Amino acid sequence: MNNQKVVALNELLNSVDQKDFNLDVWKIKASLVVKKIFGSSDEKLELIEALHYDYSSWSLRDKTGSKQPDTVKAQAKGILESAILELAIGDSVHPVLIELQQELTGSEMSRLQQLLDDEGLDETRLMDYLSGISPQIKDKVLTQLLLKKYE
Repeated sequence: MNNQKVVALNELLNSVDQKDFNLDVWKIKASLVVKKIFGSSDEKLELIEALHYDYSSWSLRDKTGSKQPDTVKAQAKGILESAILELAIGDSVHPVLIELQQELTGSEMSRLQQLLDDEGLDETRLMDYLSGISPQIKDKVLTQLLLKKYE
């Protein structure tokens, strides 16, 4: 699944270097893709929206006469490259564990992690642990997982 996400981000990354690059169109595409992959509250969305060319007279005057690097394209590439890296390192933690970590106390999460790391873990021991978690917490975790799935 992450392969498809990386492919989509790489397509956006490659489009930055196209001769007919249009920042406004690219921002729309990038925002939709990033929102789908990382959720609507991800900070990369704000960074994408903040990208813009400065056409003020001071900016234009300062850039005349010499070839200047395109900082907007460099920033766009940086955002996408960091998103790809985030996907690469994010594989190690399961989304359920991330949500449980938000709701459980430190000792509860530590106990769960010990159970999961145990070589002899079986369904019965895990079910016993999960039955000790309050129904409100389980409902909240399940709700958060479903909401993230459909963001």
